[in-house]
Amino acid sequence: MKTTNSKCRDLVQQKQSFKANNLHAEYWKALYVVYSYGHYPIFIFDHKTKTWYQNANGYSQSTKKQMSQSHPLSTTILKTSCEMKELLCA
Repeated sequence: MKTTNSKCRDLVQQKQSFKANNLHAEYWKALYVVYSYGHYPIFIFDHKTKTWYQNANGYSQSTKKQMSQSHPLSTTILKTSCEMKELLCA
């Protein structure tokens, strides 16, 4: 689904795939992943554990803004960029 960054939060909360301006979300195995700039995972929802993870590393001001716009407004567990990528590789 095509949307804008400012309107993507509802899609994130519903865990729907979308594409916005330098943001997109898709499923990878049992994970719902929100990416910034195509390859930086900023939020991951693990369907097995029902847990949201948030990237603790702020890449840039624009990525921080994207994180604010797409935050699921649920409790998140902070993970480093390396830990986020490990979740994807598990």
